[in-house]
Amino acid sequence: MTTVRIKVRTPLRDATGPRTRSIPAGYDEVELDELSPRARALAEAISHCPDAVAGTIRLRSDKRIRDVQPQWEAYFTPEQADQPLTMDWARWDRYPADSSMPAAEWLERQAAKIPPGWRIVGATPSSLGGEPLVQVDDSSTLMTAEAVVAYLATHGRYMTAASWRSKAHPSKGLAPEPADRVGRTPLWERADVDAWISGEWQKERSA
Repeated sequence: MTTVRIKVRTPLRDATGPRTRSIPAGYDEVELDELSPRARALAEAISHCPDAVAGTIRLRSDKRIRDVQPQWEAYFTPEQADQPLTMDWARWDRYPADSSMPAAEWLERQAAKIPPGWRIVGATPSSLGGEPLVQVDDSSTLMTAEAVVAYLATHGRYMTAASWRSKAHPSKGLAPEPADRVGRTPLWERADVDAWISGEWQKERSA
């Protein structure tokens, strides 16, 4: 088991006494093997932030700059335009120091917020950007139910994670079954989800 020690909780302010004081947030130890691939990459990126405090994470798009930037010729050379689009991300949910939520669950929720089509590269040295301090592996195409429904939304298909899990239950057979699991968390292969979106999965089922 691989463990990382990260600081992701928000300090509390105690105003019950004569003076308001700040209650510092401690570190959490997280077992990486208990996380989905995306949450694991996120936890590893945080562990490489200064002092392992959740900071700015660098994301890389599956698309090139020329594919998403109108009139890219005015801003980039052809070589630059062939590079993937990048974005810095730090949209962390508040995680109070006294929260009973396990850090692993909080990480899964943050990982589900990473937009579809973007990969975690690593932690940047500061909010001003710069090259990632240490790159992490976010190459897995396995997705949680929450990531699946976010991906479906980009294709105009909307439902809740609970609805997707229900459709994928073997007793219903209305969507692909999970390809893997991490603990009790089911994971779907993106290729299977793509086949479901296109209708190919349904055709194969009825053949």
